[in-house]
Amino acid sequence: MWPYPAKHGYGLGEPILWELKLMGDAADHGLFLEVILPAIEAAATTTDERWYRPRTLWGRFDIQAVYAARGPRWEPLARDGRLDLSYHPTAAQWAEGLAPQLPVPWKWLQLTWLTPFDLGAEEPDGQSASRPAPSMAQLLEALMVRLAGLLFGRWGTPEQAWALLSADELAAVRQDGADVRSGKADLERTDDKEPGRWIGSQRFLNVSPRLLPYLELAAILHLGRHTHFGCGTFTLL
Repeated sequence: MWPYPAKHGYGLGEPILWELKLMGDAADHGLFLEVILPAIEAAATTTDERWYRPRTLWGRFDIQAVYAARGPRWEPLARDGRLDLSYHPTAAQWAEGLAPQLPVPWKWLQLTWLTPFDLGAEEPDGQSASRPAPSMAQLLEALMVRLAGLLFGRWGTPEQAWALLSADELAAVRQDGADVRSGKADLERTDDKEPGRWIGSQRFLNVSPRLLPYLELAAILHLGRHTHFGCGTFTLL
């Protein structure tokens, strides 16, 4: 679920978006229907006093709809309490047609962080709150760190993820990433009590189309620390 900064209470009729990503060999449609969805339904109706707090969600929300991603589109799996049993999402449909199409030539690419991110960069030595803005090379490296954890487990390394690319692709991606120039950045420091450290937008110049699928994958998987809280996702324009 994407974090709502400093928000601890919810009002009647307030819509809430919950984005769930299932990853791994066991994370299939059956797991969602048989384990996760019943758990969500139980949380929506629980009367257990241990979970009772004024103006909190537990025991006080309805599941309005469930959608499954097919590339950039969301298709309904359930709406208004009715589950579509004829719909069978596949494990790979989320990747269909994801590479964004940008006009050629373009002057710049804008990346907007939808949730706070923390790539582990050093704190700025001055008083400006608009730094640090990660470079394209840092974003690509953060993607490989994320992929390593998902593909190879807790002790996976980014070198293992990079090694999945052919030698030619590896050299080209790293060179393209190094060639990108960072443009204007408008980042703000987030509340220390919330996950993530920075949020806002930044621009890149001279972005090769070869990098776009990598950026799109990074936007889906999230980057940096606290990804389990929804931190580190962005959109491209």
